Amino acid sequence: MAGPVRRTLEELATDFHVTRERVRQLEGPADADIRHHLEHAEDWLPVRWAVQTLIRQAGSIAPLALLEGCVPKADRRVRNLIRWLAGYKQSAGMLIRDGFTLPSVKDLPRVDGNERVIDEYELIELLEGAGVLAEHVPLAIDQIAGLYRVDEQLVDWTGSLVDKTIAVLELRDEPQELDDLFDVVGKGSVRSFRQRVFEDKRLSRVTKTKLGLSSWGGTRYTTVVDLMVSRLQGGPRLISDLAQELEETYEVSTASVSMYCYAPIFKVSGYIVALRRADDPFVPRDKAEQVQGLCLLGESLIWHVPVDGDILRGSGRAIPHEIGTFLGLAPGNPGLLLRNPIAHIPVTWSEKTHVGPSIGSLQAQANALGAQVGDVLRLSFGERLGVDMSLVAPPRHAETPAERLSRLTGLPEADCADGDRVAEAIGVPKDQVFETLIKRGDELWAEAFQELIEG
Repeated sequence: MAGPVRRTLEELATDFHVTRERVRQLEGPADADIRHHLEHAEDWLPVRWAVQTLIRQAGSIAPLALLEGCVPKADRRVRNLIRWLAGYKQSAGMLIRDGFTLPSVKDLPRVDGNERVIDEYELIELLEGAGVLAEHVPLAIDQIAGLYRVDEQLVDWTGSLVDKTIAVLELRDEPQELDDLFDVVGKGSVRSFRQRVFEDKRLSRVTKTKLGLSSWGGTRYTTVVDLMVSRLQGGPRLISDLAQELEETYEVSTASVSMYCYAPIFKVSGYIVALRRADDPFVPRDKAEQVQGLCLLGESLIWHVPVDGDILRGSGRAIPHEIGTFLGLAPGNPGLLLRNPIAHIPVTWSEKTHVGPSIGSLQAQANALGAQVGDVLRLSFGERLGVDMSLVAPPRHAETPAERLSRLTGLPEADCADGDRVAEAIGVPKDQVFETLIKRGDELWAEAFQELIEG
């Protein structure tokens, strides 16, 4: 139902061809006259009953439909008169008594010890004390901005996603799965949500997949490696015992513990893992001949990487130990920036990762080259910490084996004229080149090399 059309004094003065002051003068006596009739005139008795019925049934706030029930056969003007005489305004489908204001969410009573869980019993008492009838309390609660029900309990739902996460944790009073929390409070990406809750000091990651409140204290999950380090500071442990303990306490998978044992910060001896001593340095793998897509060209190193969705999304990736060593990196040492005309690229080698050194995003270079998924990106690491990039060209018509081998490997065609220089670039004797290339996954190189030798 539409509300009454409110007229300004200026509009009424214009309609009745009088001044604003004259309208004001007429308003007072008219109001007094109406009030007098309401109190004393017998023919106004039905109006008086309707007004009293509305006040009795509406309290401080009620649905607008209640007005229609009080005077079911009256037209809109009569209903608006009854509402006005009863002292109510109409707003958003509700009747609100003049002078009544709903409390704001920040002023609502909280359950003891919680910042965001609302004490609903006290809230009901607060509303009823302000004249809200019991049957209209749910309506009043629904109109308080910033309230939300989680598990049938009212919580303060204002603020950020982190604030709402805190509300759920306070309510449930025990660590919750990250995915379950995101289902309740999440908007946007799960990745963004995880990053925000992990960064907030009010929250604590208590297992790999569960979150709690920092105020609860207790165990705190950081990373698998940090948990392993803290346990191994007391001395070497059986890998199986360490894995079982971390699984029971932090829900870390035993497979993860077994993998991380081979991070440079640890030393594995049989079934025992310990923290690596300063006098027992980590020795990187040095088997360049086994690395797929890798070959030597004088003082340069060439590595081939299939273009995939991760590259085009801007993700970094692990690189072989041999490339890290070639660049002068060692686990735990400061990283470096590889010079590139499109954008410099960071390379690091953490002593806490078992996957070796890593290189930053290659997205800018791949985009500049027009790379698509399925292409092969060639990285040429040269002197003075630089890296050049290109795409492996598609096959040409009537290629010779030497031309095909040069196109695939990035070696000069002259170096691909005989098998000796190719063997030198791969790092194995000539009679082992074919088998080595097959084993490491460079089948196209192997086929071209075989044709070269047989030709």
